Amino acid sequence: LFTDEYFWTSLRNTFTIGVLSTVPQLAMALGLAHLLNYKLRGRTFIRTAILLPYATSVAAATLVFAQLFGKDFGLINYVIGLVGFDPVDWQTGTVASQIAVSSIVIWRWTGYNALIYLAGMQSIPHELYEAAEMDGASRWRQFIHVTLPG
Repeated sequence: LFTDEYFWTSLRNTFTIGVLSTVPQLAMALGLAHLLNYKLRGRTFIRTAILLPYATSVAAATLVFAQLFGKDFGLINYVIGLVGFDPVDWQTGTVASQIAVSSIVIWRWTGYNALIYLAGMQSIPHELYEAAEMDGASRWRQFIHVTLPG
């Protein structure tokens, strides 16, 4: 198994897609959850819109992203062409295909993870934020020292 070239290629691809999709996904989910934790107008609509990709079927998401990442007529290659670059073959290039797959994973799971983060943030007692504010902590300090450790 450890001498098989396909094993190492598969392991490298799995690790790369895992990092390319998980790190930005969790960072964006944390930011979205932090924004949704504030009293915003239309909060319910925004939460629904953020969670909608999770409720979308995998087949529908695949069809949409196949159109976006199409080599000849894809929207992303069209925009890349407007900027002056050559079209990217998203299905055969190693890095390009990993970016395409990672973007699908990010789109699909960011809202779900934001909802999980938001549930955790809403369980933090408001008194902790009030105490931090009275101690002179900025919003950033409150986020780092009150929100994240919880």
